[in-house]
Amino acid sequence: MNREEINSYKNALVEVTAVLDCLEYDAYKKIPDDIIQAIDENKNKDYEFYYDEDLDYGEWNLSNEAKALLYSIYRRYIANEDEKKYFEEKEKFERNKLEREKQEKYNPSELFKKNADNSKLMETSLVEVKKEKWYNRIWNKISKLLRR
Repeated sequence: MNREEINSYKNALVEVTAVLDCLEYDAYKKIPDDIIQAIDENKNKDYEFYYDEDLDYGEWNLSNEAKALLYSIYRRYIANEDEKKYFEEKEKFERNKLEREKQEKYNPSELFKKNADNSKLMETSLVEVKKEKWYNRIWNKISKLLRR
């Protein structure tokens, strides 16, 4: 990771802290203390995240990193069993969707079919050009001069 990415994650931890501070007490207590301590120790002390408490969480301007971290925290520690099953099914569906897209894009039989088509084109497009040898060219020029 480069310095920019590290700084981005540290800023995301500040945003995560802001959201966690707005949680209800019962939900907040479900998160292990070592996780909260790790967030507090690693967050960027110079970054300030401003939000409007009157807006819903979805309307806050959170970074993608913060959203991912919050999703992970919610899924692991706060969600009930039904929500956890829902998240697992949704993640499984998304993984399968990505695999299908990859399979369609990189289908081995299609790749070989394309390569076979390309090789046929190459076979027909390659024409052998016979170049006359240098000594034959000289001999032919001399013979043409003598014929005149």
